[in-house]
Amino acid sequence: MKCKECGRELPPGETKCPCSESSNEKQKNDDTTEKVMTPDGRDLASLEKKPAPSKKRVIVLSVILAVVCIAGVILYFALKGPDPLDESTWRKVEKDGYSITLPEALKENDNINEDDPDFEKIGFFVCDTAAVYISKSELNPAEKKLVKESGVERIRQNMIKNSKNVNLGNQSITVKEHGDLIISEYSEVREKYLTSSKDVWIITAVLVTKDSVYEIEGCCGQDDKDKYSDSIYKWLESFKPE
Repeated sequence: MKCKECGRELPPGETKCPCSESSNEKQKNDDTTEKVMTPDGRDLASLEKKPAPSKKRVIVLSVILAVVCIAGVILYFALKGPDPLDESTWRKVEKDGYSITLPEALKENDNINEDDPDFEKIGFFVCDTAAVYISKSELNPAEKKLVKESGVERIRQNMIKNSKNVNLGNQSITVKEHGDLIISEYSEVREKYLTSSKDVWIITAVLVTKDSVYEIEGCCGQDDKDKYSDSIYKWLESFKPE
């Protein structure tokens, strides 16, 4: 006789093959194994036997995660805007009566007006961390005659001389000549200028022409004055009346 399961030829007198006994024992053990169920009614053993994620799936998930991170970084810098200190973003701004080179980050804003009856605002450019305010005062006939007779340089020297030992609050203001500009630096509280700080550092440049006096103020947060000082000077120096 031959075993119907494995085809083995049985010795004389034997009617059962050992393979059938091991097969029955295995079936018995499988049937008597106690099933452990999860709270939602699933067989825990079947869950444990689930295959691990394929390498292809892991790669796809990694690529998706990387794309999301890159998109987040791009969105952050897009919302933040260009850095005012990045000179590659500076451009010449031409307005009626003057031109000036400013960062792209500084946007023109009409909501600010200084309370000075002698000077008229002709430009205000601002971002979160810096601002430039430009104003103008027309010379009266007597002042124009004085400028014509004495010259612009003589007027500048007199202005510097008369401005020595000027105090603003509890601080002394230094007035100096810087090319064609008369420069002063000081700190002040300005509530509506910058969103980053109300304590601002101001560099004011006065430019005298034969017809007018221009005042160009560049400012930044008090804590940022060392970082912004050189750039503000370049903005003020670039001012040109027409």
